[in-house]
Amino acid sequence: MIQLDILNQAKFLIIICFSFLIFTFTISMNKKNSLSKALGLAFILPFIICAYSSLFLDSTYTPYILWISETILSMAFLILILLKFNNKSYDAAIITIFIIGVCSYFILMEMHIIPLYLLSHRNQVFISAYIIIVNIGLMKYRKFPEKTFFLANIFLLASTLFSFFQNHNNGLIIAPGFSFMAYLTFYKYVYYETYNEHMSKIREINRLKKKIDRSVNKEVKKQLLHYEMAKEKLLIKSKTDSLTKAYNKETIINIIDEMIEFKKNEKFCVMMFDIDNFKYINDTFGHIIGDVCIKNLVSTTRNSIREKDLLGRFGGDEFVIVLPGIDVEEGKAVAERLRENVSLIREPEFTISIGISCYPQDGDTAKDLVSLADEGLYASKEKGKNMVSYAKVL
Repeated sequence: MIQLDILNQAKFLIIICFSFLIFTFTISMNKKNSLSKALGLAFILPFIICAYSSLFLDSTYTPYILWISETILSMAFLILILLKFNNKSYDAAIITIFIIGVCSYFILMEMHIIPLYLLSHRNQVFISAYIIIVNIGLMKYRKFPEKTFFLANIFLLASTLFSFFQNHNNGLIIAPGFSFMAYLTFYKYVYYETYNEHMSKIREINRLKKKIDRSVNKEVKKQLLHYEMAKEKLLIKSKTDSLTKAYNKETIINIIDEMIEFKKNEKFCVMMFDIDNFKYINDTFGHIIGDVCIKNLVSTTRNSIREKDLLGRFGGDEFVIVLPGIDVEEGKAVAERLRENVSLIREPEFTISIGISCYPQDGDTAKDLVSLADEGLYASKEKGKNMVSYAKVL
């Protein structure tokens, strides 16, 4: 009898401690209205029953208190499993737990009205086992996904069945052990469900964070690309002439200086040319036709020189070409080809005069080379226009 009291007290402590742990953990950690939260909150029932009995009931009722607490807990599980659970049914689940709690209070307070304690131990075990088996069957039938909760009910059923053999030492010892395993597994179920819920939120947050980071990075790269393109456009605009897209005067001079500075041993030719009688064209046909002449000249020039040759507009109708790797004779040949190609232009017709100079024999600065090429251009004008001249020979 003493051994029975000790084992009942051990089971009593298991129920009250684990019930309090599971309930407090649920209300403090599980913030989502879910079935796992409702099942965790149901553990308030055995805790209140055990706490109330320890304060107000005689210790002779301990076996009855243990039975009624686990039976009511299983009843709560049964109702919660039967509910088609969603956010709306969560309120119904809480009301159900409250109603079961109130009923439990009247069962304990008014024992003479509902004298369940008069049931034989055999019948008590039968009722508890029957409810637990129904729960297990429903979980199987509904394909209840939480295997840990299913296992906890198996342990609870084993504890109930072994408590039937209270007159056998093995049954006395094994029943509390299965009870401990049942409540420990219930706690694991509530803990892992809450943990998985938190991890799910963390994964969702990380997914959203990555999505935002990708969007931000994409937008930043897009803005950087726009910035670089705008910067490139500004840079090109600052270096080129708006009408012809050729290099402007400052840029072409800088290019010649850089070629002299960084490629001191490499020869190149400078060619300067303009449209013959361009003022007459502008005055007679208008500036629009004059711009057409300049555009046609630039187009023909690009088709007459190599891709690596550099074209610059010096101002008005005056242009400069830099021909890398070319000496004077080769420069004359390029100039003659250009002159002939320009003379074939129609609507309107015009010709050009050209002067050339060559590095390194004609100077060691851009100013010297351009000045000599300009002298050659002037000489071509003096000789009748539509010609190529090399001033140094003259």
